Amino acid sequence: EPVTLTLSNIDVVGPTTGTYTRGVSVYGTQNVTIVADNSSVSANYYALNIASANENVKVVVKNTTLTGWCAFQTWSAGTKATFDNCTLIGNNDKTYNADGWNNFATVVINENTTNVELTFKDCRIEANQTTGNTQYLFSIRAAGAKITLDNCTYFANGTEIANADLRGYISLYPVASDAQIIIE
Repeated sequence: EPVTLTLSNIDVVGPTTGTYTRGVSVYGTQNVTIVADNSSVSANYYALNIASANENVKVVVKNTTLTGWCAFQTWSAGTKATFDNCTLIGNNDKTYNADGWNNFATVVINENTTNVELTFKDCRIEANQTTGNTQYLFSIRAAGAKITLDNCTYFANGTEIANADLRGYISLYPVASDAQIIIE
């Protein structure tokens, strides 16, 4: 059956300790719709997580704050997500790993997904790190991904990042060579 989850005027506080905790997560479902308005979602690891094995996921987030090691992550084909007037905060406080194992991003399009489109309008997107790991704004790990950014602001550890300097805060895996990032 199709699944719809609506969050309105609510604060979802996921676990603040533990491994791979989530604020909101869906897995193994078809025709998923998640709507969040005037809310917040947080967790120690993933705030809003579209895990693997979902199909046809639609996410509409407005006036909402998402906070975690990863604020939003999808590992499902066909994910379409829009964020309007939101704050997405990625906090990398994980144990330092010199090999880069604990490097991550505020927004992640994970491996082996297809047909993923994310749109951000009037959003604030932050990447913070406290242990020496790299925290990117975006990590694109799949072919054909499309991200549209309209009138957004970007911050790293409290300092605003100019649009011209965004390249250093985007992690592109080799398979994502055809990814599209449109900044308006």
